[in-house]
Amino acid sequence: MMQESINTILAFVALIKQRDSVFSAKDWQDLSDLDQSLEKLNKEENFAIANTILDWCDEHPAARNKLKAVCNSDLFEALVIDSQQLIEQEMSKSKEQRMTNKRLVRQIIQEAMKQPPPNA
Repeated sequence: MMQESINTILAFVALIKQRDSVFSAKDWQDLSDLDQSLEKLNKEENFAIANTILDWCDEHPAARNKLKAVCNSDLFEALVIDSQQLIEQEMSKSKEQRMTNKRLVRQIIQEAMKQPPPNA
């Protein structure tokens, strides 16, 4: 279950960073709802983060379908390599300097929201 949670986080971050066309303009605007939900999480565990992402995806079926497809794809590792590198960079920092995965995902979402929505 732990690896599934990490895979969900990595795949979702990859979709955002690639500005995948699965996101409509409304989905892109609704990322702020996901950011707020993550902010309210009392836990830092990957399971809680992944569940929050999946709950958001329940309201955005195209994003959820794409996320599932990426997670189940033979190309998963190639698709999420940048996301993995980002998390590994954080893990290589000292504990005091390191961002939690929750904070890292929130930062990526906040950066994405500053960009115009992708063309769906």
